[in-house]
Amino acid sequence: MRIIKKILKAIGANDYIAQFEDVKRFDSSELNEILQKNSLESGNFKKLLQNITLDIWKEALLENGSDFCNQSWYNMLSMEENIDSSILSNGFESFVHDFLNDLETMALALRYNIADEKLIYQSLHQTYLNHIRIWYYFIAFENLFGENRYYENIVWLYHKWYERKEKQKKKFEKQVGRMTVATKV
Repeated sequence: MRIIKKILKAIGANDYIAQFEDVKRFDSSELNEILQKNSLESGNFKKLLQNITLDIWKEALLENGSDFCNQSWYNMLSMEENIDSSILSNGFESFVHDFLNDLETMALALRYNIADEKLIYQSLHQTYLNHIRIWYYFIAFENLFGENRYYENIVWLYHKWYERKEKQKKKFEKQVGRMTVATKV
């Protein structure tokens, strides 16, 4: 996850990512609405991916641990000195979708009670909800409105945890309001 974030930041994609705050449908129609509202174009995001260099890839991989997957990518990228930018951007998109597939598997396990969703929520919800903006483009771009849907369990988990967080936030604000009134009396 940190590798994806690091690479997107390095190529200047943060202006796009910042717009993905109030997301609901996670489809290409919603994606285009958000981008148009903010005078951005989907094609320009794709062009930004062409700015991924070998050095950006290597730096992101080196900074974020040495697990087997990262080490495999690093070794593969180290074999070549002059890799075409389209190969690097396609490799990055493949890396993102591999990550999303793993995340989809986790979300599926939580959705169908293979793992304890409420227990996992306590540890992961803040990171998950904060990082959904980073993954949003890649999910929404794949989901054509009304057609087959990709990453449905990721989207389900996002909505479930977002609603729970909002309820907890309102409950907390209500309690703080009562405590403030009680201390004034």
